[in-house]
Amino acid sequence: MASPSNIKPVSQAEFDIIVDENVTEFDMSEEEAVRDALDQLKGRDVTGVAKTSEEKRTLQTIKEYCDKVESLRTNMAKVLDFLKSTSSPPAFIVKPIIEHGVLGMAMQIMAKDLSVPASQIVEVLCDTSAMARDVVPPVGLGVLCDLLTKHAVLIRPNLAAAKDLEEPSHQQVAFLEATLRALVAIMKQHEMNKRVLHEKQFSTSISALMTTCSIAPAVLKALLLATTRAIRAYLQDDDSRPNAIEFDGFARGRKLGEETDVVEELTKHLAVDDSISTTLRLICVNDNICRKALECGALNNAVGWIEEDSPTGTKKVAGLNLVRHLCLNDEAKLKIGLDPRAARALLHSVEMGLEDNDDASLSAALSCLGVVLLRQPRCCDALAEMDAIPLLIRVLSESTSPASLKSALIALRNFVSHPSNDYLKRVALDAGAEKACRAVAERGDASLKTFAQDCLRDLGISNYRMT
Repeated sequence: MASPSNIKPVSQAEFDIIVDENVTEFDMSEEEAVRDALDQLKGRDVTGVAKTSEEKRTLQTIKEYCDKVESLRTNMAKVLDFLKSTSSPPAFIVKPIIEHGVLGMAMQIMAKDLSVPASQIVEVLCDTSAMARDVVPPVGLGVLCDLLTKHAVLIRPNLAAAKDLEEPSHQQVAFLEATLRALVAIMKQHEMNKRVLHEKQFSTSISALMTTCSIAPAVLKALLLATTRAIRAYLQDDDSRPNAIEFDGFARGRKLGEETDVVEELTKHLAVDDSISTTLRLICVNDNICRKALECGALNNAVGWIEEDSPTGTKKVAGLNLVRHLCLNDEAKLKIGLDPRAARALLHSVEMGLEDNDDASLSAALSCLGVVLLRQPRCCDALAEMDAIPLLIRVLSESTSPASLKSALIALRNFVSHPSNDYLKRVALDAGAEKACRAVAERGDASLKTFAQDCLRDLGISNYRMT
């Protein structure tokens, strides 16, 4: 059976010939003729074909609207209304207008008129059609980057004392937000478009936008959030999980992190929205950028979040994940492990996550603890004095979450694996580590069994292998 990518699509002309033949030669009604044509073409891709007279009239109208730049400019609202009239624009419309070059025309209008509707047309088409993302002109991406940088700078003089936006700044900000949304759609599951943006200095545009947002953050909150969403789309892989090596996220993150204002401004605005911490984490791809975030106060913000007793949900987890990521830097590990306030907050998060049966918070706290302990004997000493080891044994004994159990085993291994912390093996064994690890190994999860056996080995247990 042919794979979907190898199925030859049916052209409009091919479909029309079969329908016309059914009507003229076999005296079928249009409905019968279409149904028979679809039967004849079963197994072929007919999604891009207008099948009924009504669909063909609609297609013809839209094609006339999109015939040239001026006709698109005149009829933009009508085109946009049609594209937004359903949850996903029909392929029989999308394919022909994309082939006709509507994306390039819309980008020309964006550049000349600062047109929000033109940006929305690009956004809708690229969000719903992989074909649209495949044909976005690289030169158009370069123009959009230049526009973002230019207008981010141009609106600054009008913002210093602004309590609300006035024209022309209002139009410019609306255009910037719409353009960023279009770029998020353009980058959707499309590594090549991200690489082109990297080459077109998208990082410079982001830096300019972040600096502008800092002038009047209350007024420009929507623009700030649109900018951070664009950063996340730019740095994340197709499954929304960071993968720095395969997807060049490391190179893009490093470029953004090296821009003068991006890390500083993201840190400054962490309190605006939890999602900004995710954006900052994606940019902190190396030690230098983590150090810059530390200098800007990112760690203090994150610790403040995890200190709060009430939220065991998104804000606490966001703070824990940010701390874990910043601990790529050894200075951050020491600040957490050797600061009684921060260490207590971290251990309290483990305890509360376990008691509240909050797997997300518990797993995040344990992962964070494991990173703080890794190759840091001073942190191990300090946290051991705060009874972190018995707490980990308790997690191994009471938790049912595979992710939390795995993180607890890793943290326990990090406690005892450094030569200068050899005495902690006896502390862990006296607290019941061997029994707890063997119980985890017997749960029937092969991955957990491996981690548990490795932990037993690092504890100095000779018969650590279990059948």
